[in-house]
Amino acid sequence: MKVIKLEEPELEFGTNSHIDIRFGIMNYCPLDFESDNAAKTIRVGIVGSASSIEGIRDWLEKCRCDIPAKNSRQSNLFPRFPGFNPDLAFHSELITDSSLERQLSSSKIDSVVKIPVLDNLRIEAVRSIVEEVNFLLEKKPPDV
Repeated sequence: MKVIKLEEPELEFGTNSHIDIRFGIMNYCPLDFESDNAAKTIRVGIVGSASSIEGIRDWLEKCRCDIPAKNSRQSNLFPRFPGFNPDLAFHSELITDSSLERQLSSSKIDSVVKIPVLDNLRIEAVRSIVEEVNFLLEKKPPDV
């Protein structure tokens, strides 16, 4: 057997190239960040229980700011996150608002989790979520 090692190619970013997507975006921006077609705002649709919607909104809010690197002897494995905001890295903003959210009622969730056959439970859970996603898509389509 003959082993050939292929060098990993560098990825192209807005102002330079890098082998690692995390460092490339953090330091050199997305490839199209100066383009008129680049997404400057991304509307985020959320479907879930009241607490999961609140949790996702809180998490996305934290992601707007710098998140320090994890303490590790392998610093490249857990780098800092520069924040998702218009001024850094991604040069875009995540938009959340109540018109982009669909809450699954607690009674609906309770009825789904009581389904005894696991495959049927999964099918009904997905059906319930897809129904709410379709409502969002018809009313005010999010980007994500």
